Amino acid sequence: MKRILLIICLSSIFVTGCGMTEEQKSCDHSWNIVGENDNVQYCNKHYTIYCPKCKLEYIDIHEYEWKELQLDMEYHNNE
Repeated sequence: MKRILLIICLSSIFVTGCGMTEEQKSCDHSWNIVGENDNVQYCNKHYTIYCPKCKLEYIDIHEYEWKELQLDMEYHNNE
């Protein structure tokens, strides 16, 4: 359920722009972790990720979503 909500939120951000510049919209992002929060109660991690190319930042990315982003970046780099 959380994943569906996150996808909806991120989709709405990309569709509406939400103050994103043209550079951020067209960037081939190179995501890096700049912050990490452990949720001991639920045994999971949440990250803050940042793209130094366009200075875009996302807060509260779940651990499995970060792993998916890493796989996507590896795939695109190998093409």
